[in-house]
Amino acid sequence: MAGHGQDRKAPAYPLITHDPYFSIWSFSDEAMASPTKHWTGTDHSLTGFVKVDNKVYRFLGKEAKTYKVLLPLRRIKLSQ
Repeated sequence: MAGHGQDRKAPAYPLITHDPYFSIWSFSDEAMASPTKHWTGTDHSLTGFVKVDNKVYRFLGKEAKTYKVLLPLRRIKLSQ
């Protein structure tokens, strides 16, 4: 079975690269398939929208999942 160079896909695509501490990457093959991230994998959400004929379209990024707090955390003071 012969391999084709065009069939290979990059693990991530740079969107913004200023320096190692400020860079935003897309880890999916489609620009809207996942939230954008730092090269370390930490979420750095960047979302792009465009309005055409009074209708808004998202062309970049995906909203990160948000979770609702069910049980609030309480701090416990430890005696010494």
